[in-house]
Amino acid sequence: MSSQICRIVNNFWTRLFFGALFVGATLIAVLWHFGIFLLLFLLFIIASAYEFNKLLNKKGIVWVNVASTGLMFLILGLAFFDVFDIVWISVLIIPLIIVLYTDIKNNSKPNNSLSLIYTLLYPGLGFVFMLLLLFTPIKDYNYSTQFLLALLIIVWVNDTFAYLTGRLLGKTPVFPGISPKKTVEGSIGGIVFALIAGYVLSRFWELWNIWQWLGFAFFGVIGAIAGDFFESFLKRKKGVKDSGMFLPGHGGALDRFDSLLFAAPVVWIYILILFLI
Repeated sequence: MSSQICRIVNNFWTRLFFGALFVGATLIAVLWHFGIFLLLFLLFIIASAYEFNKLLNKKGIVWVNVASTGLMFLILGLAFFDVFDIVWISVLIIPLIIVLYTDIKNNSKPNNSLSLIYTLLYPGLGFVFMLLLLFTPIKDYNYSTQFLLALLIIVWVNDTFAYLTGRLLGKTPVFPGISPKKTVEGSIGGIVFALIAGYVLSRFWELWNIWQWLGFAFFGVIGAIAGDFFESFLKRKKGVKDSGMFLPGHGGALDRFDSLLFAAPVVWIYILILFLI
């Protein structure tokens, strides 16, 4: 019994330390300098792409997929910051030709080609939309950390309070076949506190009114929940608890970013709609 308690306590401190390290590094990267953001998130997207391909059971072609996804993110990031021309994104056709040639040479279905496309779409596009949140139309596409920081706050608040509410009140699983520990009560708790966070943001950042910020929080948390369940579905198919061991006590990089990979596109589209109407 004492050894089990020690194990629980040690795991708690491990999770707390590395969780605080992750949050601190992410906030520094977002708030301090675009170059630091680009380098740190390049690490995150490479780790996420690698873990995703492991979930797909890909072997020989993994590093082509990982490198291509990282290259897409890097080129777009440098292009948005006027270091590269965006036409350089066309170099991604080279790995696609390579994997297509591999499929044709082996007289097989286009499995490798599809896995590359899947990786570029998920997690690739999710990270690209995090990048796009730094250059939104509401800010005239000028660099601004406000919306990405707001989304991070919303998602982290949702994750934290969905977990706490679920532990205290959770009784009804949402999708027991995919993620039996996630409950309706926990999801509602996460949404409520995310909306509270949206209200608090409206008091500090007057760019939008309260209803616009509440809409941002609502759509952000709905995207986050969808992303969480999507990754749970992938892990359930693979039969694993975590996508990897990127962060001790917290699992893989994909585990840390699953919510954001869906939430970022949703809120960017929400911002674009508000800009257009």
